[in-house]
Amino acid sequence: MGWRKGEGSLISTVTTVTTVTATFAVGTALGILATVLLISLLAAKEVVMADPRRAFRFLGKSLDVGIAPLLLAFMLTVAVKILEILA
Repeated sequence: MGWRKGEGSLISTVTTVTTVTATFAVGTALGILATVLLISLLAAKEVVMADPRRAFRFLGKSLDVGIAPLLLAFMLTVAVKILEILA
């Protein structure tokens, strides 16, 4: 059985669809992980900032370093999900 004209395009289409599906699955998993980590860091910051000791307040302010990029990732994830619904 030799290659006929057009047979390669079906394989290419299946490969492309599989790659796109796998990419979306990884993106969704990373979005969920980032959201859980963001919630955990925000909760930790609230608990730490409630303590009046100076060392804990410093730790609470230091958590902002991790919260800021995760908040941006969360906003991007929400924006992409909204665009998926509207498209």
